[in-house]
Amino acid sequence: MNYIEHKGLSYSRIKSLTHIGDRIDSKGMSIGSCVDLMLTDSDYLDKIHVTDLDELTPQQEKFINEVHRLSEEPDDITYLQAFTNLKIKRGKLEDLVTTLRNTNYFEYLKQRSLKDKIILSTDDFNRALFAVNKIKLSRYYWYFTKGILQPEYYTDFSKIKPDIVIEDDDSIEPIDLKTMEGYVANFPGDFIRFGYNIQSRYYTRVLQELYPDKVIKPFKFLVVSTTKNDDVLEFIDDTDPTEVDLVIDKAIEMHSYCVDNSLEVNRIAYFKHKYDSIPLSELL
Repeated sequence: MNYIEHKGLSYSRIKSLTHIGDRIDSKGMSIGSCVDLMLTDSDYLDKIHVTDLDELTPQQEKFINEVHRLSEEPDDITYLQAFTNLKIKRGKLEDLVTTLRNTNYFEYLKQRSLKDKIILSTDDFNRALFAVNKIKLSRYYWYFTKGILQPEYYTDFSKIKPDIVIEDDDSIEPIDLKTMEGYVANFPGDFIRFGYNIQSRYYTRVLQELYPDKVIKPFKFLVVSTTKNDDVLEFIDDTDPTEVDLVIDKAIEMHSYCVDNSLEVNRIAYFKHKYDSIPLSELL
């Protein structure tokens, strides 16, 4: 069973349905995913691509794509043909060709084809490596050597994928790795800000449903900074789940309604179909 394709409700979907928790920027997500891979996947080098190419504008990318469509070894005639095909103003041609020549063309084409890889700059890759080395030197690294790495759990309506699970005959301990900028002492604020309390509670609920005869230990986060040379933090969620349960229950109701009515699972579809209107807040 493919985790991505499974239609069950995930933690990220709960956040998108309820608008609870800030979003992590794409660079932070890429660095965090890279750290996860380097610690849990022996083939991680096949899934990461490091490049220092600057991001291209939409017009530059369109021009390069057209050049590549015409020829894998472009020359001045190819550039002119691409320029003509796209009906770009003539004054732009010299700038576009200069951009193309200053770009590592074949590196760009390689990067463009890496749809399933994590693409990082050299600096960001080094930040990920810095975090990984801190974890390997910490007293918590044993979790990665003894635990079950990135197990997938499914019910009929839900899915979860913790980074690590420590399981024995009587108990299950879910663990998730978090990366952050700055000092890990600031993580308790991020715990609420990014909605990690929702992840903790939702994973615990799913595991309790799947394993009613086992003790589900408090959800644990291992937190490592990618920018500061401080220790790895072990953070255990001991918060009251009452309010978080209300958020999760609302997300379950919205998700179930969309699925039962063959709708796309999102807030707009839910409000439009159920209430025949879309709140102004959804349009801003």
